Amino acid sequence: MAFKIIPIFAVILYFVQSPLSAQEYDPVLAVADSLFAQKKYTQSFEIYENLLRLEGKASPAMLLKMAYIREGLGDYSNALYYLNTYYLRTNNKRALRKMEDIAKKYDLKGYQFTDLEFFLNIFYRYYSAIVLSLSSLLVLLLAYMVYKKRRLRETPGFSLFYTVLTMLILFYVVNFGKSYHKGIIIHPDTYLMEGPSAGSRLVTIADQGHRLKVKGKKDVWVKVEWEDKEAYIREKNLMQIMEL
Repeated sequence: MAFKIIPIFAVILYFVQSPLSAQEYDPVLAVADSLFAQKKYTQSFEIYENLLRLEGKASPAMLLKMAYIREGLGDYSNALYYLNTYYLRTNNKRALRKMEDIAKKYDLKGYQFTDLEFFLNIFYRYYSAIVLSLSSLLVLLLAYMVYKKRRLRETPGFSLFYTVLTMLILFYVVNFGKSYHKGIIIHPDTYLMEGPSAGSRLVTIADQGHRLKVKGKKDVWVKVEWEDKEAYIREKNLMQIMEL
């Protein structure tokens, strides 16, 4: 019976801890939306970008508008960035199709979406609830172990196994599970090198818009995957996709 209340408990905590500001009226955002409605796209984008970069605020509708503006200006790499960020927030498959269309138009790599990526995006979206559920389960398992040991005078046995397993899963999720590990090249004629140095051998010269898997970082160099091979790109040439 106790295990049935874990999801309910986790969901309640999730919504209690969610920032209320996301649901509040934002006068600055309202001004930007008004400018967008008047087709004053440059002015509205400046406000949207300030809200995103400096305050970390971004509704799904705002991200779509930012993508629309950048695509209209021919800046498809940033349009893809905002679409990908929107997709992380919503799991809307129409955003996937739009990204695939843009990638096909400009012959871009890294946009072959799979079912695995779809399920991973669901994981990113409900990350907080998953962590709370695992934490709740761990607390209940620990309490059951104590009860079994002290009251029933029994060896924990399988309950110990599940407790350790839950602890390991929780440790991995908290420390390694959150990062999206994707980035989009934002400058044309970007050099990808074999090592984290300008003196390393050249792997390729890539155009803007390609989406790469991020595998690490060393100084100003980001370790990425290009056509199933490791390569390095300068940090300033790659915009890593944020989880908002």
